[in-house]
Amino acid sequence: MRVTVGRSGNQNIAVAVNEATANIRDASFILFITTSESLLSVSSILNKNYPGISIVGICGVYYHESLYSDYGLEVIAFDTDFCISIGLIDNLFTYPISNLSKLHKSLEEVGAQPDNTICLEFCSGNEYVLTTTLHTTLSKFNVPLLGGSLYGTKPLISINGHIYENSGFYAVIKTNIGRLNIYRGKDLDLINMIKKYSETPEFIFTINNQYKHNFLFKNRGLDRFLRSMSGISTVHSGIVVNNTQYKNIRPDKGIVCAVLINS
Repeated sequence: MRVTVGRSGNQNIAVAVNEATANIRDASFILFITTSESLLSVSSILNKNYPGISIVGICGVYYHESLYSDYGLEVIAFDTDFCISIGLIDNLFTYPISNLSKLHKSLEEVGAQPDNTICLEFCSGNEYVLTTTLHTTLSKFNVPLLGGSLYGTKPLISINGHIYENSGFYAVIKTNIGRLNIYRGKDLDLINMIKKYSETPEFIFTINNQYKHNFLFKNRGLDRFLRSMSGISTVHSGIVVNNTQYKNIRPDKGIVCAVLINS
């Protein structure tokens, strides 16, 4: 399996990390989702256990197969069939264009191509300017952008053991075997779209917005949506954000998915 997803609800952080990473082999990049209170501790343990690997952590409600949770730990590991280059997005509220040279270098490093590369991005704000800024570079490589703005009174991001506020990160992800597609739509439309255009997805990463997540929950549609996603692919994970980002569209309330297709 080229993407391994693990979860733990154990209150002991060391035990939770061991449980969530039990099946990881040959990782090239690790993304984890946890609470703000656990972010630093989880990051420290993961960076000690996986030296030399890019590790990014964010906070929020996460999806694991057909479940959703706002506590515990979700770990997503990409193996060595991926080429991945990550970068810190600083100067988020003052001069985000300063990140473009780093992004351009990352795209060149992985040998980005339209059908097998995506740019995953999460930030703590200013997403309207940031989306437009990043797309000016991504469009030159015809690589799609997806991500979201983290919500909370104090959104935090961990990059390789360091905690950042009022910042963001990007990960240029290229699969060497298969394709990476992204889709955007309403819950049922999105499910039908993936079924129609993605034969036997190996992995689906869902980025939902807080409004739609709460709407589905209140109307008893969230469990059905997550079960449907897990029914399409054996490996499903995701996160709830404030606003979703998709290609060059201004951040909105649509649901976005990255889909790994085996070849």
